[in-house]
Amino acid sequence: MNRPKLPSKVKIIAEIGINHNGSLDTAKELIFQAFQAGVEMIKFQYRNVEGLYHANHREIGDELLEFEINRCHISAQDIVMLSSYAKEVGIKEVGISFFQDKDILDFGTTISSFDFFKIPSPEFDNIKLINSLVNTGKMTFISTGAQNEHSVEKVLSSIAPGKWSPFHCISNYPTKIHNAKLGYITFLANKYGRDVGYSSHDEDWRVCLFAMSLGVKWIERHITLDKADIGLDHTTSSTPEEFRELIQFANSSALIFSGNEPRVANQGELLNLQNLGRSYYFKKDHNAGEFVGAGDLVYCSPAVGERSDKVNKLFNSPLLENVRSGDVLSESLFTKTKNLRANVVEYAQHHHIAVPVRFHDIDQIRRKIPVKSFELHLSYEELNSQFNLNLFKSDESYSIHIPDYISSTELLDPFSKDFEVQERSLKTFARAKALAESLHAITGRAIPIVSSLSKFSQTKADFYKSCKELTLVWSQDNQSSFLTLQILPPFAWYFGGSVEINVFSSPEDWAEMIHYQIPITLDLSHLIMSCNYYRHPLVDALERLLPITKHAHLSLAKGLDGEGIDFSNPETEAIYAIDKIVSLNCLKVIEVWQGHLNRFEGFQKALDDVYMLKKSIK
Repeated sequence: MNRPKLPSKVKIIAEIGINHNGSLDTAKELIFQAFQAGVEMIKFQYRNVEGLYHANHREIGDELLEFEINRCHISAQDIVMLSSYAKEVGIKEVGISFFQDKDILDFGTTISSFDFFKIPSPEFDNIKLINSLVNTGKMTFISTGAQNEHSVEKVLSSIAPGKWSPFHCISNYPTKIHNAKLGYITFLANKYGRDVGYSSHDEDWRVCLFAMSLGVKWIERHITLDKADIGLDHTTSSTPEEFRELIQFANSSALIFSGNEPRVANQGELLNLQNLGRSYYFKKDHNAGEFVGAGDLVYCSPAVGERSDKVNKLFNSPLLENVRSGDVLSESLFTKTKNLRANVVEYAQHHHIAVPVRFHDIDQIRRKIPVKSFELHLSYEELNSQFNLNLFKSDESYSIHIPDYISSTELLDPFSKDFEVQERSLKTFARAKALAESLHAITGRAIPIVSSLSKFSQTKADFYKSCKELTLVWSQDNQSSFLTLQILPPFAWYFGGSVEINVFSSPEDWAEMIHYQIPITLDLSHLIMSCNYYRHPLVDALERLLPITKHAHLSLAKGLDGEGIDFSNPETEAIYAIDKIVSLNCLKVIEVWQGHLNRFEGFQKALDDVYMLKKSIK
């Protein structure tokens, strides 16, 4: 099925305007704060103040405006300098508004350094100015404030062909909610067949959220350091904190308004359905060959077995193996399943491919899937319990996945400023290290430890420096285990919901990880989701991260938060990635979603699929 293309996110333009009050230092601070808030586009205004107002003007409002414009004037040369500063701090696009055609000449050849132009509402009918800017080949935005429809139609129908878009604008300062008239966004888009923007002077910035819902591509809003500052525009502007909130919605806008397609439950919903739903469990022990009925079962949470709509058909067949009280009812107990082919098992053993296990199911899994490599996926309660070392064998390899949680309400965070969270996190690490020492004593092998660190309260550079130090401290005088930090997806399913992840998940994060040479667990599913979100080539990301990979997790993904997808329909890039990862000299853990259910059917199928993929490449 062809899925509709995901729309692009809304871009936010921070209008510097005259809120710098004529101070270059304040202008720089506005630019820096805009960048810190997540803004990618900023815009200046420029007027040549000579002859701006006629000597005979007599209007009271004119006198006020002339004073403010002169007070806040910044020269063309200073604007060019500020534009360069904006690019240096990380702003991607810088634009400028002009009020008359000849003012463009004040910039000379430096006019080409701007990425876009804007026609302010008072100059909407200045066709000469509009065409001069459109003819540069750069995007030109045209604000429709204070116009009637006959004027809008006359001007927009006479503009030279090129890159331009109309902006809906209400020229009230501030614009009250009842005057926003956001429906005009849809009207402009339908009439002119172009992307539309919104120039917001709204009293409440949250009106911009409604504009996003109508499909605007850009939202322009003035930025200020202090709404109470002296000047005309401060009261109708937004603070950096408000911009930060606006940016959060804008960056997610493409996702918020997606979904115009047949309904598909996301993975978080499926997880909640499992945790909150119910399935059947056995009340008592039964032997192979026995028939069971409804009276032998209890219907309880979680829903990891057969549910009420499928259970009756199983009562007509005998059990094929013994079950114990508390075992989950699954179809595989009544249906003959094929064992893993010997060549698949041999392949997995040769390439050190592992499957996840828990303390309670390791014996069952090793009988069904004798790959001799296992990763312990433990809850924080299991990690703090007494270890039964009789579960482990000297001819097997193990790794330990540290739980993401330290309690029902807190995530693992060894760098937390909350002393209790930090202490419990460090205790979790200590327990994992103790288990690793015991496993090392049994097997003689160094045990890989996998941890996900998804929270940070430092700068990113300091966070990654702390991560590197954590891995180094772990390795000091320690031959029994080594710590790897897992790369993460852009969104993770924590506490029953989707949580945005801002570390170990983006190209910027990868650069820091590589810079500090942090040993990582390369989770292919997480990497695919990050590449989908950041529109980054998977092969490039893989090649960058492989040199610091010391452990790996294998599964595929779809979209931005659908992790753990099996290997049934891999794309070409995914096949390349699987081949590269399987060839690594480290443990590779199969992590397909719910692979442990139905007597580990998903894990068996995944191992067979990986074997067939690798074989087909040759």
